[in-house]
Amino acid sequence: MKIKLLLIASLLIVSSAIFMSCSKNSVNYEKLNESESLEYQDDGEAVNEDNSAFLQRDEAIEDYLLTQKAFSWKTANDSQNICVFENLGSKDDLFPLSLWVHCQEYKIEGENVLELSGFSGPVLVNYPNELSYFSVDKFTHQSPRDGSLYGEDVKKIFPNDVQDRIFN
Repeated sequence: MKIKLLLIASLLIVSSAIFMSCSKNSVNYEKLNESESLEYQDDGEAVNEDNSAFLQRDEAIEDYLLTQKAFSWKTANDSQNICVFENLGSKDDLFPLSLWVHCQEYKIEGENVLELSGFSGPVLVNYPNELSYFSVDKFTHQSPRDGSLYGEDVKKIFPNDVQDRIFN
């Protein structure tokens, strides 16, 4: 059992590292507790920041993504799914949020973690303007279609500054 937990933790770390290395201007976070994180700025100086509102929002977004068949699906009965995302807009943006989403299905066989299937791409996630807890049922999203319609859809869905990040 300890080996399985270690493998799952390793998969989460590797998936997050891969996802963050794909972004040009990624910010590294070290979790301090549920309401704080330590942000490392470009100059290497650490700054304490209260992110409790964003943590609740981000957990709700992750829960939402895991319920959506467009991002998170099962190809094996005993598989698990994880989703991570990066905000492509300003870190203080309110909804709608332009995100780069990476969801991965994996399976543990013995001491090996197998990557099965997944999704990686831009998604605009929206939530009604309500001052309450986040309900997974109230989220909505838009994502570009595949193929020749991808570029056209990105231009329709996302603001110009986000389009530049998606295409570059």
